[in-house]
Amino acid sequence: MGLLEKLSVFVVKGIDRLKQSDLFKGFAVTTIGSGLSKAIMIAATFYCTHKLTQAEFGEFSFINNTLIMILTICASNFSRLCTKFATEAHDSKASLQRLFILFLFSLTACLLAGLLILLVPDSILERVFGSSSMLSFLRFAALLLPLFMLNPLIEGVLRGLMRFKLISTIQVFAALFYLIVIILGISLGGVNGALYALLIYYSAFAITFFVCLIKIAPPSSFAQKLKGFIEERGVITKMVLPVFIASFVEAPMFWILQVLLTKYDTVASVGGMTVMKQVRNFALLIPNYFFNTYIAFAGKKNAEKDYLGYFNQFDKLIRYFLLLGLFFFVVFSIFSKPILWLYRPEYVASWKSLCISNACIPIALLLSLVRTDLILQEHQRALLIISIIWNLAWIAVFLLLVNQSVIPLEAFFYGELVAVSVQLLSCYLIYHRDKTTLLNAE
Repeated sequence: MGLLEKLSVFVVKGIDRLKQSDLFKGFAVTTIGSGLSKAIMIAATFYCTHKLTQAEFGEFSFINNTLIMILTICASNFSRLCTKFATEAHDSKASLQRLFILFLFSLTACLLAGLLILLVPDSILERVFGSSSMLSFLRFAALLLPLFMLNPLIEGVLRGLMRFKLISTIQVFAALFYLIVIILGISLGGVNGALYALLIYYSAFAITFFVCLIKIAPPSSFAQKLKGFIEERGVITKMVLPVFIASFVEAPMFWILQVLLTKYDTVASVGGMTVMKQVRNFALLIPNYFFNTYIAFAGKKNAEKDYLGYFNQFDKLIRYFLLLGLFFFVVFSIFSKPILWLYRPEYVASWKSLCISNACIPIALLLSLVRTDLILQEHQRALLIISIIWNLAWIAVFLLLVNQSVIPLEAFFYGELVAVSVQLLSCYLIYHRDKTTLLNAE
């Protein structure tokens, strides 16, 4: 048998093994569904960039990112904890009670955040956003925050229950709905119509997830197990609060960086930054689908204390994703100008900023993988400290460079490159310590 024939046999056998793998099946379903939904969302962004002026799209991006910031603080960053608890809840009453406490905490945080927005005087909001036309949108959004928070939390639960096909189906239909309402919104009301279309989209998405969860797990099926849940309140200080505070650091820091970007440049630069981050997120799209699937399977190995298999798999994935990240960095940088031209010809002049942003791709891939271990091993307090350090580093590098006459958008991404490098190094050291300790304990 020749070398080529042997290689073909090896590849075929490898594909057959993958097809039989539950992880691969979950990943495949997630990739197809979520990938399609993301493509539709990107199409919606193209529509926005062509129908709105550069300044209007910058304003739309700023407001949308503000809403995302609030949801990130109060709910989105809890999604992986929801997956962890949901994975363990089948065999652990304590994990189910922890999951319930997490939902209650997020609901309380959203109610308080909404109340704060409603009570802040108009004059303060006008100074922050530089416009009074968006105040009604913000007030309305504040009322809906407790509803919006269901989206990331329930998605995390369904992932822990390994309902990947259901998640993907909901995402595709939600993306199609978003495309329709954003087109209608812009057609009827310009940038204001687009902003209110966002509220409709977030509401419909959350309601759909809630209805599906109730059908899968009716409250009557687990209500008895929740009795005495207050005994698990220690999870708040050990895991929930560190994630919450870290969110309170990361999301506002990114928002502050946007404000600084507009201060040293214009609001149009926020639109350019949003486009470049979306390009980079496209490169991370499929790998992130894998990570979102993998955490449920890694959590199962961790719960079974199969640490040898757990860390062997992690080490292999680290090598694979390093190579993949370098490949994406090279390809997306080579084609940076044509990519930016697709969004809007004016963005092509900032192609160097996109290349700097792309340098974060391999780091971001490894970081997502290593953070999975830290979440499963309950290192939320360490992640909080790391979060404070790398976000302060980002702002410090940005201010240092921009005051040295570096183009603000380039300074933004240089600062991010330094910051995520610091974050990866810190997380990897903890991962290596986990590996040494748990394998030696076996």
